[in-house]
Amino acid sequence: MNQTMQQVRPWQCVCSEPPVVLGVLRDDDLELTIGERRFLATGGRIVTDCPSCGSHHILDMTRPVVAR
Repeated sequence: MNQTMQQVRPWQCVCSEPPVVLGVLRDDDLELTIGERRFLATGGRIVTDCPSCGSHHILDMTRPVVAR
């Protein structure tokens, strides 16, 4: 059975140490956990504010994410 490795990386605000995780990117999808519920977003724009510092964050999933 051939399985491909998923690229997993956090979407985070670096306002504190450790950073505040806003969501988890898994390949081209964004996984959000709010309380006991999990949400999966595919494509589009996701907008949120950091619950710690209030900074506004926009994740545009219509364009490929470039690894840094």
